[in-house]
Amino acid sequence: MSTIRKHLARMLPRRWDRILDDPRRTERKWGFDYLLQTIMEAMVSGCQSLREVERLTEASGQRIPDTTLHDLLVAIDPEPLEAELARGVKEANRSHELNNNELPFRLTIIDGKCLSDTSYEVDEYSIRRTQKGCRKYVQHVLRAFHGSSTVKLLMAQMRVPQGTNEKGICAAFLEKLKKLYGKTNLLEVLSFDAGFTSIANAKKVVDLGYDYVFALKDPRVHTITQRAMELLGSRSKPDREEQEQVNGRLIVRKLYRCKAVEVNGWSHAREFWRIQKTSINLKTAEAAVEEHYYVTSIASPQLSHAVVLKTVRTHWSIENNANWVLDVAWKEDLRPWCNQALELISLMRMIAFNIVARFKLRRLRRSTARSWPWCQILYFIKAELFPLDDRRAFASL
Repeated sequence: MSTIRKHLARMLPRRWDRILDDPRRTERKWGFDYLLQTIMEAMVSGCQSLREVERLTEASGQRIPDTTLHDLLVAIDPEPLEAELARGVKEANRSHELNNNELPFRLTIIDGKCLSDTSYEVDEYSIRRTQKGCRKYVQHVLRAFHGSSTVKLLMAQMRVPQGTNEKGICAAFLEKLKKLYGKTNLLEVLSFDAGFTSIANAKKVVDLGYDYVFALKDPRVHTITQRAMELLGSRSKPDREEQEQVNGRLIVRKLYRCKAVEVNGWSHAREFWRIQKTSINLKTAEAAVEEHYYVTSIASPQLSHAVVLKTVRTHWSIENNANWVLDVAWKEDLRPWCNQALELISLMRMIAFNIVARFKLRRLRRSTARSWPWCQILYFIKAELFPLDDRRAFASL
């Protein structure tokens, strides 16, 4: 058995009737387990539409109509998949795949993600927006991402309903994370961008027993941002400076940090950070400078200067190692499969992402293999799960 098949045989759910309820009331041609297994195999293969799943099954000798798949998906209650997603993450943790080899603590990153946008209202979660005179409906979610190990996995998801935003549902999302992972050691420090920053959300994190790192923005609105800028904005000598070359640019990061002061109830804040990032084009010598401020509840003895810089950079792994991969390899934002089953499909895609991530970053032994593009890994999985006599048939899919 190939490495791919061994991994998938261990990772893919098998008894779907024990995870999800079959919504069909009468006996059908296709078994529930068989249909869900086919859909999941198509998902880990990077399929981008139900039509592509149909064509793959037809090429393999047992055509399943995309209408059959569609009618089944829209009728399934997606809620039990949240526990299945968490089960996979906790299994990876028990297998020591999520050991802290990048930071001295477990870092969970919280961020928003657009699943799709449509010209029509999909459901009660569709958020209406107007762009250039055109009405659009955006399907938006919050996601949590484990970022402090080499194997980085998606942990949970919550849809953002109409009438609120990321900041408004953050507390409810934290409760969900506590319910799913509260009995594990996976939740220690939670990292947020500026869109989540509020005293209520910071207090919620602390009340749940965790630490936080919040990005700060707009001093006209947030008094705590004003205080951080007053204390750190005029300092010229950094506590630490790091340099690296990336894609023809020299990146210089300077860290300034100080003890936090209590502002409007932020009694749990321990430190303010200021990071100045200068990006220099090595060909033209043009430079772009960015300034970012942060507040954290982590006790300063846990944090060396290098760890602070690493923590801030790790926050963006949810964009670079998850959101970008899902949009490029799976075309999540462009090919949602079925908007009427958006939550179910997105949870299945998150499970598929975690399965492929564990294969790419853990099972592949050679470093050169681990650097293969995600699309190439998905192609190998597709060729293994859907063997065709004529490999050129893949080109038409």
